[in-house]
Amino acid sequence: METLVAHLALLGAPLELLTLVGDCDTTEAAMEHIEAYGFGHIYNHLARRICLRVMQMLRFTKTPPVCDAILFSFDNHILGSNRPVDEIAKELQC
Repeated sequence: METLVAHLALLGAPLELLTLVGDCDTTEAAMEHIEAYGFGHIYNHLARRICLRVMQMLRFTKTPPVCDAILFSFDNHILGSNRPVDEIAKELQC
């Protein structure tokens, strides 16, 4: 939960939301509060940060890979991605 709370705070979430999310036992439980407060864009933010971190870790690689991240809920709904999912899927086609 600490990662969610930290990034919500960076996005300007109110203290009440930060407290609610911090008190949740699971990410799935926190999703309800995040949506209720209109902070669903956190998932796109997190996907971009994931890719940024991967590229930082591979910064000395001669040919770094393309990094994409798609976040899913437990019921397989797309929560967010670093770029449009259609673009990612198109590039993965043979």
